Amino acid sequence: MASDIQNQLAAYGSFLTTTLRPRLQAAVAAREETEGEISEYAALRGKLLQIEQDLDSASDPPTKEMNALVDLAHGAVYCNAAIPNPRTVYVNVGFGFHVEMTLPEAVAFIDRRIDYLDKDVLTHRSEAAAAIAKDVERALELLEEAGGELKEADRGDEQAGVAQGFPTVSVPENGMPNDDLVPREYWISRGHDELYALEMDNLQRQMKSVISKLRLRPRESTLDVELSPREGRDGALLHDDVLMPLWKDFSDAISTVDDSVYDYFTLFIDNVQLSRPVLELLAPALLNQPLLTELCLRNNLVPRDCLHIISKLVESNPELDVFAFCNPIESDFSSASESGFGATSLAQAVKNHSCIDTLSFNHAGLGRRPMLMESMIPAMYNPYLKTVALSHNEMKTAGAALISDYLSSNPPLEELYLKNNHLGDRSVRLLSESLKLNTNLELLDLRNNSFGEAGELALCLSVYNQCSLNDLYESNHTCHLRFNFRLVPFSPPLTKEGQRVLLNGNDGSPRDRRKAKILHFIAPASFSEFFQLLPYLLAFFQDKDENMSLTRLYRTMSNNVPWLFNRMRNNAQRYAKRKRKAPSAPAIGMRRSSRIRRIN
Repeated sequence: MASDIQNQLAAYGSFLTTTLRPRLQAAVAAREETEGEISEYAALRGKLLQIEQDLDSASDPPTKEMNALVDLAHGAVYCNAAIPNPRTVYVNVGFGFHVEMTLPEAVAFIDRRIDYLDKDVLTHRSEAAAAIAKDVERALELLEEAGGELKEADRGDEQAGVAQGFPTVSVPENGMPNDDLVPREYWISRGHDELYALEMDNLQRQMKSVISKLRLRPRESTLDVELSPREGRDGALLHDDVLMPLWKDFSDAISTVDDSVYDYFTLFIDNVQLSRPVLELLAPALLNQPLLTELCLRNNLVPRDCLHIISKLVESNPELDVFAFCNPIESDFSSASESGFGATSLAQAVKNHSCIDTLSFNHAGLGRRPMLMESMIPAMYNPYLKTVALSHNEMKTAGAALISDYLSSNPPLEELYLKNNHLGDRSVRLLSESLKLNTNLELLDLRNNSFGEAGELALCLSVYNQCSLNDLYESNHTCHLRFNFRLVPFSPPLTKEGQRVLLNGNDGSPRDRRKAKILHFIAPASFSEFFQLLPYLLAFFQDKDENMSLTRLYRTMSNNVPWLFNRMRNNAQRYAKRKRKAPSAPAIGMRRSSRIRRIN
């Protein structure tokens, strides 16, 4: 009997994994693609209306000229262009055709397009995704029913074994057995392997250790509570009712934490499922906990209708300064229930908090739905935030645009982590433009993204723009860029140390970094070029810093001129040596002869 039910469980599980889940993922991806297209059309409509409003406000001439950047080489090279009559635009109407329209005609076309996408395409794709989701729910219900039948069959087999004198392992209905831990055979009988059973033992031991420690109430400055039984492995240990009494004891022990014994309290739960019953047990113990300073929840399979519980935990703990919620955030924006507004309430709770300075939404799936990303971005506008981690969120271009707008506002944020987000060249160019307006960000981590040479070049130019001395001076000298550096767009080519210095990776103030970049910019010049540049350099520095006296300016230049001379002499010797070895080789350093022209 039990073997037949196990075969049914295996068949249901295989169908769910190999058929229903891929269908659901494809349907959700199609729906998200339509939502992204609608949001892009809405942004374009707003831009056209703004252009029309600006043109109408100009009385003379009736058609006002507008400046714009024009792409010349596949998103890698841009140039300034003047549009003599911006009242007409070319609109992509599909199948590769572009139609010339006036601004009102383009806005009307976009309105019709959005209406079609919203009422026809998005409705159809949402219904398809909802139908597949219902099939998944029915499959899960069948699995649950089969699991209950398996439990009944196990009881029958157990009673038969007792009648025949065979040793059996039993777990009481009310939870933990009388011995120390739930036997490993129990987890194996539930379809898990030996390693999973061992990890369940680790979880129980960690919980019992915390309970015993809190009952002894030792005097310590900080109470660090950590449940992480699956170190180095993915996937969460699943909820089981047999552990509910232990969760109850754990919650009761947490509720005894007060300032008579501890000064600070941190809670970290990793790779353990927090089902609704468990969260409802833990919430009373964690609400209004004045000592809670760090709350980190990672890979806990939190139900989407429980996000309001997490929001209340954030709101009710005024001393919380580190909050990490590294779980997929899934909200149903079409419903008016708690699940529909869970993401929005969580973002508002973080935004209005008066103490949080470190925030992590890694692995939250924010980039999968544009509406979800837009609802969570307000959390970053907390004026007390210093560090934000948004890695592994599949943001792509839509998410990068929102992050770029945020960075352009020059918030007090100091560190931003955007690793593994599938950011391409277009996304990185948006972020690079925002760095020109930001003077507070000290670290931007973009490792393991999908941008290529064009994106790398945009990042490098944002912190070290070699087009002219003015552009170099106005580059970002505050933010250290961290990414998989492959391109070498500098002249002369850089060593590892040079890359670190010119990407703001060296120690020192932004002023010291700017000075190092200017010296690197000047160093490749020859002796004659340097002395031709010297008057322009003196005038440039005196113009940029009105408080710099001529004496200080002279000392600054004199302290660095020997270093420059040595650098130029070494460059000249290496060049002469290469020229003797290869007389027919073309001259290198083509940019050197134009330095005076670029400065002017």
